Amino acid sequence: MARPLRALEKAGVETTTVPASSTRGLDPEKIRAALRRNTRALVTCHASNVSGAISPIAELGALCRENGIVFILDAAQNAGSLPIDVASMGIDLLAFPGHKGLLGPQGTGRLFVAPGICLATLVEGGTGIESVSPEQPEDLPWRLESGTPNTPGIAGLAAGLGVVLERGVEALFSIAATL
Repeated sequence: MARPLRALEKAGVETTTVPASSTRGLDPEKIRAALRRNTRALVTCHASNVSGAISPIAELGALCRENGIVFILDAAQNAGSLPIDVASMGIDLLAFPGHKGLLGPQGTGRLFVAPGICLATLVEGGTGIESVSPEQPEDLPWRLESGTPNTPGIAGLAAGLGVVLERGVEALFSIAATL
């Protein structure tokens, strides 16, 4: 998460770093104190891969709603082992890999984009739809999916998700907590 933020800083975007607790994650009151008039987004991880601390995502989402800022959550360490409800937690963008807690193959993952969020494209090209248009489609997911999709990876991720849904997120968290 730090590298994309450093790249944004090089492009002129101001960032503010708020230290998290190694036991409780990110404190919403510390975030509230760090907000500025030009704050546009809060970017954080749900669970730390260093300490295991789990941040109070619903509280952070509520804080973002109160202040009209976009909430971007990295769930790389916990997707599939902690419950995530984007609506009740106020999450606008949720990114996670498929190969960790979702039991899918490497090179897979997902990006949830809430309605009303418009993202610039990183890559443009063929999408399989609207082929006659010289412009990238506006509709998601096609706007962000240029080229041939990783169909075997998607099938593998679907199989992993099936296991997660069959066993349950809470059960998988209990197993992971004993490791």
